[in-house]
Amino acid sequence: AEKIFDYWKTIHNRNSIDNLGLVIKSNVHFGASYNNAAWLGPPNNSVVYGDGDGIKYTSLTSLDVCAHEFGHGITQFVNGLQLTTAESGALNEGFSDIWGAVIENWAAPNSPPKNKWLCGEEIYLQFPFYTRNMSNPNLTPSPNAQPDTYLGTNWNSGNSHINSGVLSYWFYLLTEGGCGTNDVNNNYFVRGIGIDRAAKIAYETEKLLASNANFNSCRTQSLLAAQTVYGNNSIEYYSVANAWYAVGVGSLISYPSNIQFTISGVSCINNCAPLQNSYTINNLPPNATVSWQVTPNNSSS
Repeated sequence: AEKIFDYWKTIHNRNSIDNLGLVIKSNVHFGASYNNAAWLGPPNNSVVYGDGDGIKYTSLTSLDVCAHEFGHGITQFVNGLQLTTAESGALNEGFSDIWGAVIENWAAPNSPPKNKWLCGEEIYLQFPFYTRNMSNPNLTPSPNAQPDTYLGTNWNSGNSHINSGVLSYWFYLLTEGGCGTNDVNNNYFVRGIGIDRAAKIAYETEKLLASNANFNSCRTQSLLAAQTVYGNNSIEYYSVANAWYAVGVGSLISYPSNIQFTISGVSCINNCAPLQNSYTINNLPPNATVSWQVTPNNSSS
């Protein structure tokens, strides 16, 4: 809880859950063999954590679970997304999963067994060893398998925890990039912008949403957020739009033809020509043509 408070204060200048210094109440050992954690809204405005049953679950106080529940509180005070309404409830759950991933990455990067794209990977004692998979929502085992496309495979109109996979996958693609074909047969390409910029857009989007928002209005507000923060001709703006297209929401917006990419590999200063090294460019669009040159002049190109 301390790390999560620090993240919101340091990165977003948000003073606790309500932005007014709300005292954080974390109630542990809740219930008997309780396999859950939960944000309790008004009048409690606190979080409860079960100890788990010791068979399938251990204590549900992992960093990402805590950040998830904290995120529900922030959503309550920022936009009040209704959990009882199908799509707004899915967005509510999806944003909480996003904050679980973002804060785990910020507070404990590269710290196995933590995996920012798996939800609850530290609380499970039995397979599947995670609650949800943000990088591939379909891989969450039945009966909790999630859709990665709006109205696509595994869509469940009455289950917000299931349908949150659409927003989670949007955020994953916005962060990491990717290409493929979605469940409605649309070919997509998304250039990743990194988790820090994606998180900035996600938070600014939350601040623009109405309590009854749906996926389409979330797309609209996220584009406005990207435009406000990074500009309407920015790569961030295009990536937000195309990540939504990838998950089946809205239309394709083509990237500029002169988009810049990074080549990663071995660096050399002198006498590079005799060396044969491999270089990598991640998330290229399908059928892309790449031209590049290395200096000084005695290097290969």
